[in-house]
Amino acid sequence: MIIGNGMLARAFIEYNEIEDIVIFASGVSNSRETRDEEFLREKRLLEDVISKYHNSVIVYFSTCSIYNKALSNSKYVQHKILLENLITSRCSSYRIFRLPNVVGKTTNKQTIVNYFVEKIELNNEIFVYSNSVRYLIDVEDVLRICKPLILASESIIKNILLNNKINVVEIVELLSGILDIKPKVKIIQKYDDLTIEKEELLNCDINYNYNLLNKYYNKKSNELKNKT
Repeated sequence: MIIGNGMLARAFIEYNEIEDIVIFASGVSNSRETRDEEFLREKRLLEDVISKYHNSVIVYFSTCSIYNKALSNSKYVQHKILLENLITSRCSSYRIFRLPNVVGKTTNKQTIVNYFVEKIELNNEIFVYSNSVRYLIDVEDVLRICKPLILASESIIKNILLNNKINVVEIVELLSGILDIKPKVKIIQKYDDLTIEKEELLNCDINYNYNLLNKYYNKKSNELKNKT
């Protein structure tokens, strides 16, 4: 059963006809969200799902931003923690996956990469913190990594993170090369980091970040693929 219709919901579509596994992918997707009604909407929907499918495995996508000291007190992060606690206290079987910045085919302008792409293409100035780092992951890899964990018998809270930490400035630079557009970047001297134990990180190719961004944002390459 799939709850939602966004990027993650589409990636996990194979679970749509499996009633004893509920993929809850209808949450607040904008980490900058501050409207209480949006958080309340997700909470009420989740409560309804838990009540209706109490004998099913509940799969919930949380956030790795809880490890970011600059964001840990935000409404978004506090909301995610609240719902994690709701699930662990009310569900007999659950899989909570804490995700970094997920990249894939989506029109959601609030994702960090789509935000930068739009700014670059519109030739707008981009403000980035000098020491801000993120972790990126392909939505297809989220599915690949989570599938065996969903089938496992234990309830878990798991970070889905690759060993590919990247400075936000470098994300903009990679996108600039892929889009072949020189961006207007203003660097703000500020520290913004995610503290993750290295042993929790999954291995990936050294060129993972470039290959990921090129996969979804190289328009010339994608046009050629569509013609073949």
